[in-house]
Amino acid sequence: MNIWYGFGIAVRALTVNKGRTALTALGVIIGVSAVITMVGLGQGFGNAITSEINASGANWIYVMPGRDQFGPTARLSQGRLTLEDGEAIQRRFPATVRKVVPAVMGQAAVKYGNKSTLANFAGGTPDYLRLENLSIKSGSIFRQADIDGRVKVAVLGTTVVKELTGSATTNLVGKTVLINRQSFTVRGILRTKGISFGYDPDKLVIMPYTTAMRRMMNTDNLTYLAVQAVNEDSIPRVEDEVRRTLRRLHSIRPPYDENDDFSIMTQEGARAMVGNVTMIISLLLGSVAAISLLVGSIGIMNIMLVSVTERTREIGLRKAVGAFTNDILMQFLIEAVVISVLGGITGIIVGLLGTWGIAAAVNAYTSVKVVNVTSISSIMLAFGVSATIGVLAGLYPALRAARLDPITALRYE
Repeated sequence: MNIWYGFGIAVRALTVNKGRTALTALGVIIGVSAVITMVGLGQGFGNAITSEINASGANWIYVMPGRDQFGPTARLSQGRLTLEDGEAIQRRFPATVRKVVPAVMGQAAVKYGNKSTLANFAGGTPDYLRLENLSIKSGSIFRQADIDGRVKVAVLGTTVVKELTGSATTNLVGKTVLINRQSFTVRGILRTKGISFGYDPDKLVIMPYTTAMRRMMNTDNLTYLAVQAVNEDSIPRVEDEVRRTLRRLHSIRPPYDENDDFSIMTQEGARAMVGNVTMIISLLLGSVAAISLLVGSIGIMNIMLVSVTERTREIGLRKAVGAFTNDILMQFLIEAVVISVLGGITGIIVGLLGTWGIAAAVNAYTSVKVVNVTSISSIMLAFGVSATIGVLAGLYPALRAARLDPITALRYE
């Protein structure tokens, strides 16, 4: 039997029961669209996180006190970072280290008039804005003289301004606010950025790190150090220089992997971590969606078995007038493949529209920018699986139809 002739017979047979054919294809449509949407959005969110990491530049190294260790002898290593650590790194390696930004983090009650709010505060240098990809909307950032004098000045996020005044556009520059019952002069207001992956920079108060350390927390310890290499190529060298410097200052002895009281994270390491997490999430979401494809294949097999039973007399008649076993096999196999392929194509369209719609909604209502959410590989994979499902799900019913005895089939009621 010519394959195109068989295709025509299969299409006519499927159009006889349009509702049943549509419901059979629905399982494949849902499965394919779910695979494309889940995998695409997983990759898109990974790209969005990577973009956030890259926003401040690719040559930052983050040094944090303490070290998490894993294994049979796992323990949490307690450590501390001080201003002397950062100064030593800056002083010893001027050729490879562009700048060192000390950072102190905490929470504080902020009050203006009769309204108050709880906000995060960050003590840093003016370079802290670039580090966190923030910018000033009005006013200015504090100066080096403010850092040297531990001056009580601050820059407020727009959410803090809104909760203190009722409007995010209120200009508090030059006004006095109470932060943990201490009077601070507002130097500037941050430009709105929006919540990003659970972190809200709009509910942030930035002040000189010396002010945060002495007047807010009364501590000599830093939350972390951000070290900027002169370029991306020098990051491995700077990382090694930082390790050697801190080991010397902290009197750390070998084996260093066990005794280090600090941790270092580069942006390349963060990107690799995000990539691994994204891949795992995409695989998990894709696996869940693949279950829908399995259900769809079972639906195709069941419907094809019902079709074989309903058309037993037709099969007997075709065999009686000269149809070969392979002709019957091809006819029913083509029907199953047509259902799955049509379902796959429709599923691809639905998946692309769904991915685009969800991404557009996320971009419109959050600060996260989901980009490159659809991959050709996921589309080809989903379509290939749907076609394979058609062959596998239709094979048993087709074989059963092809092996029917024509005499028995003609007598079937």
